[in-house]
Amino acid sequence: MFIMKVNEIFYSLAGEGIRTGQATIFIRLAGCNLKCYFCDTSYDTYNEMTEEELAAEVNKYPAEWVTLTGGEPTLQDCEKLIELLKPKHKISIETNGTRYVPWLKELDLVTVSPKNLFHPTAQVDEQIWNLPVVETKFVITCLKDLESVLKFDRNCPDKSGFGNMLFLQPMNNDPHITALCVEAIKANPRWRLSLQMHKLINIP
Repeated sequence: MFIMKVNEIFYSLAGEGIRTGQATIFIRLAGCNLKCYFCDTSYDTYNEMTEEELAAEVNKYPAEWVTLTGGEPTLQDCEKLIELLKPKHKISIETNGTRYVPWLKELDLVTVSPKNLFHPTAQVDEQIWNLPVVETKFVITCLKDLESVLKFDRNCPDKSGFGNMLFLQPMNNDPHITALCVEAIKANPRWRLSLQMHKLINIP
């Protein structure tokens, strides 16, 4: 039995990336190995729960999808929790990609949001790109970020099961940054736009 540090559990719609709009049970785990100035998450406070308690809480909701988020969820051992949830659920994770752990192979979708644009030493672990289904989401704050994404895209061949899923996400849905992202995607048609739908319609 492993005691997990849980910031919150909530039921809502996925607001970002390929699964936008799908009903999802979110498990927000406490703790992160990075400090990003734009982070909109308070993950320092937590309750302690066993994997069995967490799974029981998740099973109160009707949705198929469960998302592990944070913070940085790979800081905690989620292997047993995944084993408990797998019979009834599909499981995704939102990670900064700096830590590869074996249980990532058991997930149905891995969303990597690289933070090397803001933390030069926070490089994505190369093993991440060998996972079956990976989407990459870049938070964009300025034109310089887009130049960095272009460099990344040229140097990182796609290996994901969904094809090339590289999303640009304008920080806080800022109209000016969104316009920059739209033009960047028109110039690079394989890229996609990810707006934070949950903020647009004011849901968790």
